[in-house]
Amino acid sequence: HDGSSLEDLTPLMHKLANAHYLKGNAGRAVELYREVLASDYGLKLNLEERINTKERIALLELRLDNIAEASAIYIEFLNASGDESARQSIKNPSSTEALYISKVRASLEHFTESLPPVHTQEILSGSDNEKMAAARNLSTLGGYFATLENGDYAAAGLLSAAYTTQYKLAGGAHQDTLQ
Repeated sequence: HDGSSLEDLTPLMHKLANAHYLKGNAGRAVELYREVLASDYGLKLNLEERINTKERIALLELRLDNIAEASAIYIEFLNASGDESARQSIKNPSSTEALYISKVRASLEHFTESLPPVHTQEILSGSDNEKMAAARNLSTLGGYFATLENGDYAAAGLLSAAYTTQYKLAGGAHQDTLQ
């Protein structure tokens, strides 16, 4: 041991995460990025760097078919976008809210590629409560994409996946399923 703490090594972990990202090692990159964000070093990253790192995690999670993890990040972004999410065109392109909503909008094509428009099997994992929470995220994100031009396929995949899970867990008459 050379006296270096784990915190001292975090900038190197960040570089290693970037290398794994570029090399296509999605699982290892996600693991390292999450460690970086949870560290003191990660908390000191500027907001744009934190947002970009979270976006990388979300894109990697989609590559790993972890739709629930990816959608949770994009729901966080959607919620942080404030009024920009309700606008067809961004009012203040240099605002933090605009950055958040631009990340959500850019994810549309990735969700289109990752999810077929119709689901016959549940794609979410975890406890029933975790699946229902994830299904609500899919439904919210799908509802948002449905309002966008060219958002129909991504919306269909997300809404179909949400419905399949909600129907299986709660039945057809439950409020979450009907929404």
